[in-house]
Amino acid sequence: MQALYRDGGLSLKDLSQRVGLAQSTASGIVDRLEKRGLARRRPHPTDRRASIIAVSNTVQEYMRDTYPVIAANPVAAALRRAKPAQRAAILEGLRALRRVVEARP
Repeated sequence: MQALYRDGGLSLKDLSQRVGLAQSTASGIVDRLEKRGLARRRPHPTDRRASIIAVSNTVQEYMRDTYPVIAANPVAAALRRAKPAQRAAILEGLRALRRVVEARP
């Protein structure tokens, strides 16, 4: 679901490669997700034989509004338990990570 959400949809071939499953297995999973209203297939814009699999509007809303809060809670709880020196070290590590990410190649 995260791969579909992040990319705005994928072909079955791309999805199966991304998650490391056979296309037949991925297709069966997508069929079940469609039946539950969690995914949808739409025509591929350039290949009439293929389709693009995307998450439903309900999943998009969940991933946008709810998931970030749920994903952040364990981090926030860990930071609350951390001692001041640990928090300072974490903050410095995040600053270093930001410098690396923002560095131009």
